[in-house]
Amino acid sequence: MLASFLSGIAIGSAIASRLSKSREQALNGFIAAQIGIAITSVVTYEYLYLLIPDTMGLTGNVMLAIAILLPATLFVGATYPFAVRILARDEHDAPSSSARVYSWNTVGAIVGAAIAGFILIPMLRYEGAIELAVTINVALALAASVFVLSRQLVAAAATVVILLIVIFVYEPLLPEEILRTSPVSDNSAGEIRYYEVGRSATVLMLEEDGFINLRTNGLPEAATNLQGAPPYLNSQRLLSTLPVLARPDTRDMLIVGFGGGVAVEGIPPSVASIDVVELEPKVIDASRTISGERQIDPLQDDRVNIVINDARSSLALTSKRYDAIVSQPSHPWTAGASHLYTREFMELTRDHLNPGGIFLQWMNTQFVTEDLLRSLCATLLEVYPYASVYQWQSGVLFFLGSDEPIEIERAIAESGRPLHDDPQHYIEKGIASVEDVMIALTMDQRNVERFADGAEILTDDFNLMATESAAAMERDETLDFRQAAELFLPYSPLLQGDSWVHRDFPTDLQFSYISDQLERKGYKQQAVDLANTLQEINDPEALLLIGMGLDRQGENLQSQRVLLTAAIENPGSVQTHYAILQPWLSALAAGEAPEHATELAAQTTGSVAAVLEGWEAAREQNWQAIVDLDDILATTRPTDLWYLEAVKLRSDWRIKVTTPGFQPQLALEALGLIDNAIAIYQDPDFYSNRVAAAFVANDPAVVIETARRLMYIFNDSADRIENDVFDAPPQAYQVTLSQIESVRAIVDEIRRRHDIPRYKTDQLDASMRATTQRIEALRDARSN
Repeated sequence: MLASFLSGIAIGSAIASRLSKSREQALNGFIAAQIGIAITSVVTYEYLYLLIPDTMGLTGNVMLAIAILLPATLFVGATYPFAVRILARDEHDAPSSSARVYSWNTVGAIVGAAIAGFILIPMLRYEGAIELAVTINVALALAASVFVLSRQLVAAAATVVILLIVIFVYEPLLPEEILRTSPVSDNSAGEIRYYEVGRSATVLMLEEDGFINLRTNGLPEAATNLQGAPPYLNSQRLLSTLPVLARPDTRDMLIVGFGGGVAVEGIPPSVASIDVVELEPKVIDASRTISGERQIDPLQDDRVNIVINDARSSLALTSKRYDAIVSQPSHPWTAGASHLYTREFMELTRDHLNPGGIFLQWMNTQFVTEDLLRSLCATLLEVYPYASVYQWQSGVLFFLGSDEPIEIERAIAESGRPLHDDPQHYIEKGIASVEDVMIALTMDQRNVERFADGAEILTDDFNLMATESAAAMERDETLDFRQAAELFLPYSPLLQGDSWVHRDFPTDLQFSYISDQLERKGYKQQAVDLANTLQEINDPEALLLIGMGLDRQGENLQSQRVLLTAAIENPGSVQTHYAILQPWLSALAAGEAPEHATELAAQTTGSVAAVLEGWEAAREQNWQAIVDLDDILATTRPTDLWYLEAVKLRSDWRIKVTTPGFQPQLALEALGLIDNAIAIYQDPDFYSNRVAAAFVANDPAVVIETARRLMYIFNDSADRIENDVFDAPPQAYQVTLSQIESVRAIVDEIRRRHDIPRYKTDQLDASMRATTQRIEALRDARSN
């Protein structure tokens, strides 16, 4: 950009200096230059979107910068020699005239940049700023033609016409195509809900798929859940939850970066005071505009105190100490965020933490290389003696640092805190048990030290995160889902037979649940390695995991043989018994199951037996029988393999009850059950059930937002299938298509009853059509 700008000025000056042979020529040239600046500025503004390259990086941006900046700067550069020649009476007056013009040009550049950046563009936005700038250029040309070339009426009249056209005819629109362009996201659709230009960033909000997505300078920052939308595993909400898992008595928390306010949404009620430091005020204004539409409005939380400042400046100006500091700066190569990944910043956070306090640093693997991740770990250990790394969503890493040991899993297993303090809060975040935390644990203390050994430290003077991150993205050297998963395999304590997880953990972990969740998240290799690890240490659950894995691969007969062996070796394992029965649920309900399954089913008790009875009752549509089983089904724990079936039975009868007086209340109860299950299991069946329950409860917002999210889930699954993260059996595609048709019928009926914003239904219709076509294509490809 700088090269293009300076080249344009140099070339324009060189040309103009040869055209300034007389004062009259210079005057005409000066007027033409101002009109030229106006015209090229308008053309560039209106058609810039046509020049945006398909891929980010230096290669495409070289020509882009030249195309944007060179045309106008040719005329900008020509202005200087024309102005000098107008002012200079003869050659003896040239030096002093050059000095005066250059001095005023320098003053104008400084004042203009300050006023434009801090006042005009934020106040007028881009469309107003371009119109003002063009108007000033044409007005300057008019002033020159009237006051300097007073006898040139033709030039003055032509300039007046152009000025009137600019003022009364030219109405620049917001640069929508440019605003939607992002160097790291292909998702540019959605309804624009907010757009403003701040002093440090352009802030844009787009609504799509049931989310309101926040972008600053084109970079995705946060996705806000709307009223009526189902819960989902949100790493940003977990940002503020994890420190309290580590230190249940946390009372004072600092969050660096407000973003969409999602991190603030996740703060447990036990925290008493929350300071949030945000660099760009327009980000806060954007959140205020949707306060009545989002599920949780963090700005209405009395605990929250917003501080508009840079994070390091804010910490330097206060002596306040916190129990937890959460740092979620933007993308690591950006100017406002790159200095928040260094040793000096971490030292600043350490100095503002109470003893035992927790520092949490966010990072996305798609922005970094393996070496940068090692450097980040090494930097953390340089400042904090104790560290660990967690990953709830693929590619989103949480680095924890403290001056005291971090043993979240052991503390939960021994005391139940903080999960028992407010179980509903943590269930809504997808954490119902110590197993959920164990699944997310990527590296413990020992493995962080191993991973970081020998890595360079990130410092203010040598900030590799700022200099290498963007370049690595351009070279396609950053870590994708699969690469990140493979990178951390040797460092997971869950997969190390000699680790504390398997050696001296205070309670028995449900490894069958852990394995199932790893598979659902796309971590196939981790699930296989976990089974191998258990087999190496002679854990009785090893065969159960192997049998479950064979069943997922379609090796049903071999799976049953392994599971039956597991049941013999570990006869008290109810999880194993259910794993044997699960493939035969329909056959058991119909009385057509094989002998071994029928005999085992007859021996079951408790909630497993209730699930089997419930299946039979559902087949006969005997809802009263399921009602009678509800109390027993309610004892099922989220870590039980039959939890999904228990919730489906409990929600189904509530949805299907036809007694008018009970329907709405029972439908709301069904929604509560479904939401708790969705928070832990991203199962499409629950989304379909949620649509049905909302329809019975006559809640249009829940119907529409759940349907939108379901299409998002289906497309995300399609992405993973296409990227070979996981596969689906052929019949699964037809089930998906049937679910879409059922949801479509309910959506059509609900919008006949209620007035729903047109853009929401249009988006949903388009999404359902596109999703249907995509699933059909996958089905056909699989069949072939």
